[in-house]
Amino acid sequence: MKIISAVGILFFMFVMSLAAIPANAPADFEEVEPRFSPDGTKLVFSSDKGRRHHIWVRGVDGKLPRQITKLNHDMEPNWSPDGKQIVFASYGKTENGPFAIWVVNADGTNPKELIKPAGDSGDQYPCFSPDGQHIAFTHGNAIWIMDKDGGNPHALNSRKIGFQHCGQWSPSGQQIAYMEVSVGNDYKITVINSDGKENSLTSTSIVATQVRWSSDGKYLFFSNGEGIFKIGSTGKGTPTRLIETKNGEADFDISPDGKSVAYDDGGPDGTGKIYIKKLP
Repeated sequence: MKIISAVGILFFMFVMSLAAIPANAPADFEEVEPRFSPDGTKLVFSSDKGRRHHIWVRGVDGKLPRQITKLNHDMEPNWSPDGKQIVFASYGKTENGPFAIWVVNADGTNPKELIKPAGDSGDQYPCFSPDGQHIAFTHGNAIWIMDKDGGNPHALNSRKIGFQHCGQWSPSGQQIAYMEVSVGNDYKITVINSDGKENSLTSTSIVATQVRWSSDGKYLFFSNGEGIFKIGSTGKGTPTRLIETKNGEADFDISPDGKSVAYDDGGPDGTGKIYIKKLP
């Protein structure tokens, strides 16, 4: 009877562990697009930990991560106001898209496509209204609104512009802030009534790639390649930088109590992790 050395056993276990790793599994993975839950205790985000981007939920303390979706290229999650559902953009069951708007229960059950995508450009950036009855999203190049079940989809306004990057409803539900990108690739923050009336439109020429509201509706937070900033909701005045991001644009969210920010900025080592910091 042969005696197998401890070194031999360890080598065998090492080889077997390598065999269990998929050949095309990433050496590292990214976690992006964090959003606080309505009660501020959890984050929903997108991660390519399983080789494809899926929606995950974990505590703000980083504990108990759970994969919520299993479609293809699931991105841009946002909570319903009651925290029971998550709306997101996904390739769905197709291999290469385009993006469509989906909704899933927060426990991962009952994923449902809400609307057929707008041709090759698809639909992106969905978010619930504060009363939970409607969803705003980018349909092709323009902001659209639909009922929470996908019914009654319609354009927010008739503006002809290069691209409208849907942002977020105001806390009152009466306005929507979004990024307007012209054909010349000029970004500006735009606020418009949720009924589409253009005479309420205010904007700035500030370079920004994402916009969020403060919980009282008095301020807008936005990000660009230099950090996360705060400005009055009228767009007037000088922006105040709150967070410096050293690795490019940050996708971010403000906590419900307005005291913290969750963001991804590529991470100090470029690995694309999520950070939570107290706001000054």
